[in-house]
Amino acid sequence: MHWQLVDEFAQTFPQVTLVYAPFVSDGKWLTCGSAAGAMELSLQEIARRFGVSARFSAASMFLSAPRIVGEQVGGLGGLPLHPNPRVRKVLDLMAATVETPRNLPEIAAASGLTLRTMARLFDTDVGLSPAKCYQHLRLARARELMLQQGMSATDAATLTGYSCASTLRRALSR
Repeated sequence: MHWQLVDEFAQTFPQVTLVYAPFVSDGKWLTCGSAAGAMELSLQEIARRFGVSARFSAASMFLSAPRIVGEQVGGLGGLPLHPNPRVRKVLDLMAATVETPRNLPEIAAASGLTLRTMARLFDTDVGLSPAKCYQHLRLARARELMLQQGMSATDAATLTGYSCASTLRRALSR
C-alpha cells in the first residue's frame, strides 16, 4: 500500500495489521506500495530463484552509472540498495570511477578495507567478486551510452575505461 494511503486505510480497516515495509512477502502473497518497492520485491524474487549474481545483473539493468553516482552520493545506498554500508561504499566508489577505473587495491584502501576483506564481503554479501561487480558497472554504462545515447563503441569504450572498441566488444560478448 502506498504510504500516503496508510492512515486512511488504517481508519477504514482497523482489524487489519499494517506492515510498514517497502514490500511484504507472506506465503503465496506478495505486495508492495510503490515503484521502488516493486523493484526491490522483483530483485528479491530473482535472488531467491536464481541467486545473488542474477539479482545484481538484473539491478544493473535498472540503474545506469550516472544515476547511481548522483543518487548514491545523496544516500540512496549501494547497487542495488545494498544494506551493508561497507559494500555500499565500495560500490559508490566503483560507480564514481567508471570512466577512469581504479585498481582494486586502491578501491579497497579508499573504502577503508583491506583487499582481502573487500573480497570476502563481496563473496558473502553480493555473490560476485569486486572485479566482476566493477565490470558489470562499466559494461552497463557502455551499453547505455551505445543503446540510449547512440554513441559509437569507440567513444563508449573511452568513457568506460576500455582501451579500445574491440576490447569493449569482447567484454560485452562474454
